[in-house]
Amino acid sequence: MNYEFDTLEALIASTQPLLLTTMPEAELAARQKEWLETANQESLRICSQFHQVYYQSTHADLLTRYFQHQQKTASYLSNKIRSLAADPAIQDRPDLSTFYQQFSESFERIIDYLLRHFEDYFNFESDIPYSYSLSIRSQLTDWVENLYEHFSRLPELNSLLDVIVLPIRPFLDNTHVTINYRLYFYYQHLIQVLLQLKANDEKQANNDIHVVCTHLNFNYSQYITFSIERLKFKMKNESMEEQLAKLRWYIKSITQVEKTHGLHISTAITSSAVARLQALGKLAPEPDSPSTPDQMRAWIKLEAEYFEYVHTMEQNTAGANKIPFKIATGLTVWKLAIFTEAFIKNKIFVPNSQTSYNQTLKGVAAIVYTPGAEELSFDSLRTKASTLRNIKNQKSVPLKVTQSLEECADHFLACYNSCRQWLKDIKVT
Repeated sequence: MNYEFDTLEALIASTQPLLLTTMPEAELAARQKEWLETANQESLRICSQFHQVYYQSTHADLLTRYFQHQQKTASYLSNKIRSLAADPAIQDRPDLSTFYQQFSESFERIIDYLLRHFEDYFNFESDIPYSYSLSIRSQLTDWVENLYEHFSRLPELNSLLDVIVLPIRPFLDNTHVTINYRLYFYYQHLIQVLLQLKANDEKQANNDIHVVCTHLNFNYSQYITFSIERLKFKMKNESMEEQLAKLRWYIKSITQVEKTHGLHISTAITSSAVARLQALGKLAPEPDSPSTPDQMRAWIKLEAEYFEYVHTMEQNTAGANKIPFKIATGLTVWKLAIFTEAFIKNKIFVPNSQTSYNQTLKGVAAIVYTPGAEELSFDSLRTKASTLRNIKNQKSVPLKVTQSLEECADHFLACYNSCRQWLKDIKVT
């Protein structure tokens, strides 16, 4: 045990046996008063000793080890008093429970003194002693209640507030759970800033809370997941191009928020401890994890890369399916429709359904072009083919149709004559 705490440690050890003995009430009260005065004087002496050590040493690393050891010792002895006070015989005596609570305050004063005067060497990751955590729990509970009350007219925000409070919820709900100094000071600052936000409009308040959480690096993993799902929901009905544009906008916005919160609120550092944590880069629920902006940017980058990959694949697929060349014909669109219908009627093209029939016409329109149309319209070809299929029901037929049919008949006859000639050539051969 640290020699500077020898007197206090011995005092702790001597109290319990004497307190549990049968002793006149007046004598017991006098003893308790004497012990408390001794504890107070000893705590003042220890705090004075801190300054002597500080001015005599020039090595920062030695000072860090020294002061953190004092902090650890004070916390240990404070928790030791808690163990003594947990004795059923003590708990049955309200006067003795009060005495031990007052006794532990001597160690709380030592820790508080270290924090106020030697903050550069303070270990913010250490747990708050049990006796001190009682008042801290009450304070945090009041802050959280004020936070929900502040946004009570906007119940839609409750799910977001639940996520924000989640890291300290076990501490608030269970007296056996501890909390460290870093998380306490972080929430002290976070909630004070959130309470300055306006709570009139749900959309604006929601956005402002996310801006504050990003700026103050609320990098709790479940909040990151909550924020990602929020972005996905806002983009779910948008096109790929719109989603890509919005993702790029979010990256730009997050970078701006990281540098300046952009809100008409005061985020002045509320305590030197918060300033120290901010300087150390530990003003966060999870200081060893990437920052909120970094995690959000990483997700957005991956999401944008995925969208760009899908978009590129779709373009490549569309390009692969596109006919690289077209067949030039001397036919008009009407003649092309006649040939197509003649081929279908004579089982050269064999579509087996209306859908397949349309696909056949689309295929013809895609692979050939006419002297008057390099990009043949499927709708135009389908309209003319439909006219031919129902030509018996037509009251009048345009002259160009009759002429096209006559010319096509000549084309087919010429094809027939070519085939006959090839047959003759084969027989001659």
